[in-house]
Amino acid sequence: MEFKPMKNVQQLLGIGLILFLVALLFFRDAMGISVNKYIFCVLIIPYIIMADIKNSIILWSFCMPLYVGLPGNYVTVFFLLRLIFDLCRNPVIVKGPQLLCTLFLAVFMLIQNLALGFYDVYNMMCICDLIIVFFLIFRTDRSYIPCAITAYVAGVSFVGIVMLVSTLQVVPFSDLLAAGSRLGDFTYFKGMCVNIDPNFYCMHAVTATACAWALFEKHILRKLQSLLSLIFVIVSDIIALIGLSRGFIVCLALWIIFVLLFSNKVKYKGKIILISAITVAATFYFFPDVINSLIDRFNGDDMSTGNGRLELLKLYGEQWNSTLVTLLFGIGLFVSEAHCMPAQFLFGIGIIGSIPLFYLGISYFKYSFLGCKYKEVKTAVIPAVVIQISAAMLPAARSLSMMIPVVLSFLVIQSVCCNELSKNNHKEQSINEKA
Repeated sequence: MEFKPMKNVQQLLGIGLILFLVALLFFRDAMGISVNKYIFCVLIIPYIIMADIKNSIILWSFCMPLYVGLPGNYVTVFFLLRLIFDLCRNPVIVKGPQLLCTLFLAVFMLIQNLALGFYDVYNMMCICDLIIVFFLIFRTDRSYIPCAITAYVAGVSFVGIVMLVSTLQVVPFSDLLAAGSRLGDFTYFKGMCVNIDPNFYCMHAVTATACAWALFEKHILRKLQSLLSLIFVIVSDIIALIGLSRGFIVCLALWIIFVLLFSNKVKYKGKIILISAITVAATFYFFPDVINSLIDRFNGDDMSTGNGRLELLKLYGEQWNSTLVTLLFGIGLFVSEAHCMPAQFLFGIGIIGSIPLFYLGISYFKYSFLGCKYKEVKTAVIPAVVIQISAAMLPAARSLSMMIPVVLSFLVIQSVCCNELSKNNHKEQSINEKA
């Protein structure tokens, strides 16, 4: 039997911990006050281990986009252990083919890393990442998903805020809009800090926007969660615009188009237009030079090559296709720098590794519908589509913090489908009672 007061204490403690972590990041990155990385470990890891599994996942979801400024490898290892320990109380639905593919890929990547001399912890963490994704997808209890998405959206917002404030300690805002420099190129604090390439940040911003809206549209988020998510999304999108990422503009525009096309209710179409207008208006008002800088970016000479992406695809594609061995087994996941996640996987782990990985992606996607028909939850699929488009512009294949947007899009589908199934069951019960 669950003791609710204790769970409420855990939730309050988790909120306090999140606020304290944000304060420490501000002190370190914006004010230059040294904060040892093990302090973050002491704060995060005990909570992840000792708290209820739902609260552990929620805190981890908040920390995920902040991994660039946290000891993320330590957090990942202990989070994996927490998921394994939880199997005794809340078993996952073990799917044989998916489990075998996950274990095969883990062994494959381990052997590849050892063969190519990639011995660092960062290189080996991809093995833990695969297992974490498996456990998250097949968890039977999905009630945590709305809170986890809200926490993730908050984390994305704070990444942008901390990074922007830290950057403005080094350079004036006008320099961020110049052709030779962008948000993420400068840091006030040397060492581990919240500093991320604007293209990667924009992938997080697109994920936060699309996932939060999908839950909001289906009335899955509570009123406070909806309000906080809306604020965090607007902040994240404004900072993403300051990052001058052309990919973000393309993905955000596609997301708006998809929502307008597939949303069944007119009021939500009106809301998305209103929120988009508020975001653009706020950007114009507070940062009037951003729009002109974005226009200059789209008029740049590198548009024909996708800012060098086509050259990288050609370069690593030729390396992958050079011998039968590389064609089958890849050139190495940590060798391939193709700025396209699917191509990076294909070139990195070859045909032998890509087949089970592709199977996992398709099976995770199909499983997430939980028996629901596509027509009933079609708007919940929009985040998965937009995130895949965003990932196709980035080398996002090697770390959990960059793969998690895809996983979150599947969890959003699960949450929406659970909500629809619950509604259908309630209708059937009502009909039976009347009969």
